[in-house]
Amino acid sequence: MQMPDFKTYSDEDHDGFVNLVNDVHAEFGYSYDPVLDADLADPPAFYRHIWVARMGASVVGSVALTSAKDGVTMLKRMYLRPEFRGQGLGRNLLRTAIETAVREGWKKSSWTPVCTSRTPSASMSPEASGWTAEMERPCTTRKN
Repeated sequence: MQMPDFKTYSDEDHDGFVNLVNDVHAEFGYSYDPVLDADLADPPAFYRHIWVARMGASVVGSVALTSAKDGVTMLKRMYLRPEFRGQGLGRNLLRTAIETAVREGWKKSSWTPVCTSRTPSASMSPEASGWTAEMERPCTTRKN
């Protein structure tokens, strides 16, 4: 299988990015939440960095970093379409985010997993990559 191309998010990625997020949420039984998903209206206004993985015209993966506050950034919006999971793409997206954060002098990442009995445990996390991560909260439970 051909691997997707990684690129920095641009306006042309907006619809594909939003569809990816909403499709992955729907996969786990979630629907759009105007509070938790407010960033989807204008992702660059919420994130310092956003990367997408594209296969042709389709956005098949994503990851984002917030601007750092006191040297801590938040890792956000890390998603993959099901058919691209288990191939190292998530690891590559995470590596891109971590390398950027380290290059910019950020020391820690805060991230909040969404917890549900339907959510599989992530095989790749900032800690597994050797980067210090601080949990902002132990868990966010998304309501349908």
